Amino acid sequence: MTEGKLPLKFDIGLSAKAEVKAEVPTSAMGRLVDSLTDAIRPFTEHRGLRGDLIRLQREDVLIEIAKRASKRLALESAMPQPVANRILIPLLEKASWTDPDDNLLIDSWANLLVSATSSPNPNQAIAVDILSKLDTLHVKLLNDNISKASDKDFGDVPLDYDEHSVRESVNNIFGKIYAKGAFDVDEMDKKISILLDVPGVFYNAGGFNAESGEAYELSGTPYVRGQEELKEALVSLNILKEYFIKNIEVPGGIIWLQYYVLTWFGVEFLEACTFSKVGEVAQ
Repeated sequence: MTEGKLPLKFDIGLSAKAEVKAEVPTSAMGRLVDSLTDAIRPFTEHRGLRGDLIRLQREDVLIEIAKRASKRLALESAMPQPVANRILIPLLEKASWTDPDDNLLIDSWANLLVSATSSPNPNQAIAVDILSKLDTLHVKLLNDNISKASDKDFGDVPLDYDEHSVRESVNNIFGKIYAKGAFDVDEMDKKISILLDVPGVFYNAGGFNAESGEAYELSGTPYVRGQEELKEALVSLNILKEYFIKNIEVPGGIIWLQYYVLTWFGVEFLEACTFSKVGEVAQ
């Protein structure tokens, strides 16, 4: 395989051209376009609203995605299969709007293209639509906090970390602590953190309200401004499922926990959009 060439044929100028038809004098239409350009210019980060520049930038992004996809195919010694137009055309269209400096999203699009040509499945059109809605911060959150495993091996993602199983595990932890004859909040906190610190789970927050009236905040994840909205968005897209267990009755008090778990679709989506360590393909 020639490096940098993807064994797929596509028009990288797809949808980059727009035909305007109007029964308005050319001079009047020109003045209207000039006025619109001046009005929009403050929102374009000084790049200028030039159609040719936007088109070239979109083509550059698609060429870079194709190069990275080719590198991954070469690394995996994979034989690509034709991609259905209903997947390929929307993928190229949506991917082309990615900022050329956004390496994380470009990597994700390249990996999704490889997934589409290597192992097609019925959810790929949905994955294309969802990736087009994500910001780098969403992808970074998933890579850094949800997947955890550097090799992105999701085979052990605990999709059964529902409320019942976690309650049972926490009670088991407390039983072992009390069997020692002494209650230790720090030990309990550490064991719960270990329980929820696994690939596919995001331990968000927790607390222990003792019968004595004292309240203890458990480790969870340090608060980062704006991150809660990211997780809520991922829940709305069926990538994550939120669990909020309010009352886990244990000897000496009550525990509450909030955490997120990858859905079955979320696992499939991450497998399609990630490849080993983030950025490895681009290097």
